[in-house]
Amino acid sequence: MSLEIKFEDAELEGFSAHAKDRLKESVRHYGERLIGEANRLEAGHNLTNNSREVTHSMVEAATTLINHGAAPRRRSPIKKLTRIASQALPLIFGLAWDAKRLSDLNYAAFLFILFGLAIAAIIFANLED
Repeated sequence: MSLEIKFEDAELEGFSAHAKDRLKESVRHYGERLIGEANRLEAGHNLTNNSREVTHSMVEAATTLINHGAAPRRRSPIKKLTRIASQALPLIFGLAWDAKRLSDLNYAAFLFILFGLAIAAIIFANLED
């Protein structure tokens, strides 16, 4: 049994032929993902390997999982680096802290710059989310 989905011509008014082809491809791709996720959920419920039955609630759950991004988001390398820096720089600042050496101008400048970088990394890491 095949399932066919149709759209009214009025809904597709203004769509070019290429746009209609892309819409068809996108709906097919979304349907394949939805069917795969529903089958995965059914396999988790059907522990005895009896006859398969995908229920309405499984399709609803699969729809929610696909639409709301159950898959982890991919982060760019810059975001990853910012997250790492926001954790590492305060640690380095704490390890480098020596109250006795604060009278040394070069050491104080180094700590000041390190502190500024640590604060900036924390702010940028939290703003990106």
